[in-house]
Amino acid sequence: MNLARTSVNNPVAANILMVAIILLGLLASDRLPREFLPNITFNMALIITTYPGVSPEEIEKLITIKIEDAIEDVDKIDFISSNSTEGQSMIFVRFEDMSDTDFKFILQDLRSAVDSIDDLPEEAEDPLVLEMATGEMVPVVFVTLSGHLPERELKRCL
Repeated sequence: MNLARTSVNNPVAANILMVAIILLGLLASDRLPREFLPNITFNMALIITTYPGVSPEEIEKLITIKIEDAIEDVDKIDFISSNSTEGQSMIFVRFEDMSDTDFKFILQDLRSAVDSIDDLPEEAEDPLVLEMATGEMVPVVFVTLSGHLPERELKRCL
């Protein structure tokens, strides 16, 4: 039988079926998990090392180049970029596309490679390996508004 012909011949059943489908859809959509800011990984890492009071040239020679040499053998690295400034070395590492599980293993390999460096200066802080993900990022703006006005008028000031 044709669905259209059955619906025309039984309008009450068709309407009940339609209402049931809408109600089940609303119920299902209410139970779906949602996150306002889901944690998304970008397959990127940042290695930060601080050595206060040292020139960028010395940071490059004593820290940045040694870390770059140590991590160059880590698998699936797509791109490495470094920046040496006064008192700080920052190395940005981008990996090839992979699953989150594989990325966790590769990130652990990266941490192991950085931890294996034994000839960094004693005064330098230990390198910090950070995974670049939305959960690690800080919001750009925080606004706090207070005063001796009613809440409605304070909101109007925004």
